[in-house]
Amino acid sequence: MAEWVLDRWDGGSVSGLPARHRRSGEYHRYLPDLLSARPLHVPAWLESKAAAVERRVRDLGSAPGVEGLEGVAHFLLRSEAIASSRIEGIAPSPQQVALAELAQEEPFGGVADQARLVANNITVLRSAASSLAEAEAEAVTVADVEALQRALLPEERHHGSETSAAASGSGADPGSPGAAALTATLVDPEGAEVGTVEMDSLPEGTSVTVTASGLEPGFHGLHVHGTGLCEPDSQSPTDPAMTGDFLSAGGHLGVDESDHGSHAGDLPSLYVTSGGEATLMFVTDGFTVDDVTDADGSAVMVHSGVDNFANVPERYAPEGPDQDTLDTGDSGTRVACGVVG
Repeated sequence: MAEWVLDRWDGGSVSGLPARHRRSGEYHRYLPDLLSARPLHVPAWLESKAAAVERRVRDLGSAPGVEGLEGVAHFLLRSEAIASSRIEGIAPSPQQVALAELAQEEPFGGVADQARLVANNITVLRSAASSLAEAEAEAVTVADVEALQRALLPEERHHGSETSAAASGSGADPGSPGAAALTATLVDPEGAEVGTVEMDSLPEGTSVTVTASGLEPGFHGLHVHGTGLCEPDSQSPTDPAMTGDFLSAGGHLGVDESDHGSHAGDLPSLYVTSGGEATLMFVTDGFTVDDVTDADGSAVMVHSGVDNFANVPERYAPEGPDQDTLDTGDSGTRVACGVVG
């Protein structure tokens, strides 16, 4: 009978993976029934019907107008390839893909690289389908699958098959699908955990997800700061005479490159409900994962007050915002901090 078996993922025995992909832990592995050990009984009426369907399929090869079916099959394959490519963020037009297919026979310029990639996939899949249909082998081998993978992804470095399954559940491998590339645990000045921040790379920028609890209701300024230190009652790196909670994290990421509101580390405000809970998800192109993991590191900061993003009307400040506003947006003190890593 099929069953779940408690197993252990030993990431230390796997080479070629980053450290966060090699974290060991227990997981439940599904052990299915072995079909090869069970005789397959097909009723006589079903055998007869299957044979009739097979004969009709074979007859299609000699039926009038069969040439048109090949065109329809090619059209469907092209449509599926274009639709699938959009899942990967590749979106060439059907016209560009058609031109790229022609360019495979007689090379010419003016064809987008994305269209060439999709056209290559169409050609490879059509060839693979024909080869499999004509093959005399009883089974498709791992080598066959890897050869198809190399042909579909000619410029990718990640070829071959995995020989070990990643763990799931308790003690799961954090490098498995769905795990964030970077995380930060938000703590208050007393060291109590009040939330988490997750960051990951996307084609359009960096995704950021913030969850927090136990904070004062209302809007709070939220920023990435340029130093990965979250020390309570610490000195400011730029002014040692100034001390306070989490001042060790320095100023906003990109503070020297522009005024507040346009800093790389300026993020949307975090809204905390009357129950003290907060959730925020967004994508920013202000920084990359590499930007926040440089030699100095970085930290995500929650402030006590509302961030005005240095948007002070001239009627209140005829000479413009002062330097504090241009640096911080008047967000108040630092109430929660998390080192990104």
